[in-house]
Amino acid sequence: MKSKRLFIAIPLPGSLKEFLIDQAVRHALPGKLTPGKNLHITVHFLGETDDEALPSLIEEINAVTKSISGFELVTNKIILKKRRGGHMLWAHVCSSESFSDLVKRIRTRLDPERSEGSVSPHITLSRVKKGKADLKENEFPHPFETRPIHVDRIGLWESRLGEGSPVYISHKDFPLE
Repeated sequence: MKSKRLFIAIPLPGSLKEFLIDQAVRHALPGKLTPGKNLHITVHFLGETDDEALPSLIEEINAVTKSISGFELVTNKIILKKRRGGHMLWAHVCSSESFSDLVKRIRTRLDPERSEGSVSPHITLSRVKKGKADLKENEFPHPFETRPIHVDRIGLWESRLGEGSPVYISHKDFPLE
């Protein structure tokens, strides 16, 4: 049976992607920069999902988005996050009740075992493998001019891993009411 590595994401407008890439370059972020076309805010990672499950998954996401209005998020600085295999540099996104509600509803509907717990909304700008750069938390954050993000839809995306950066493919957008 075929499967896809899926996640639900908030797509970003081109102007914000350009601004964030410019900030990454301006601050000379180390590591492997995320290609602009891959910038997004993850709502929920689904993982390997059988192709046969896609129609019902799409119905479930539709059911959630019909009851959620669009909302605003804000990004305003680059922060360092330590991870097992190294570090990640994120454009920090200030959380909101609307974002938390969206995540909770998606998780409750699609992955009830993970419906509780907090989420740190962010946009991954760069990944630094362990030992490749000497990053110190006191070097961060790098503030920048506050940028609003109008969230009027979410998308079901596929992540294809291979050599180089992952390739993200949008399968379906779901407008928020």
